[in-house]
Amino acid sequence: MSVPDDRFNVAYIIFYLLGTVVLLPWFFFINANKYWMYKLRDINSTSNSSQNSDLFNSGPDDAYFNDDDGKRSKLQADFLSYLSVASTVPSLIFLIVNTYLAN
Repeated sequence: MSVPDDRFNVAYIIFYLLGTVVLLPWFFFINANKYWMYKLRDINSTSNSSQNSDLFNSGPDDAYFNDDDGKRSKLQADFLSYLSVASTVPSLIFLIVNTYLAN
């Protein structure tokens, strides 16, 4: 048996596109950590409204945590865990399905 000739490097292009399609959204979510920490803050834990108005006038690092002691909300603390599970479980399911269908 001879190895099939790939004149136009279609296999390389397909693997490159698959890697880009899978990893690019993951990198978007991971690199925007401060954005997600700001969006997932617990706005009900602040007692006065002046702190909420100062939140928009402060720098991005000041809004990273939701209160002065630097404690994160439950969603802020568990966000990356939830994101990795939400990304890994569908990949694993389709890997198993593809393995089963290939046989």
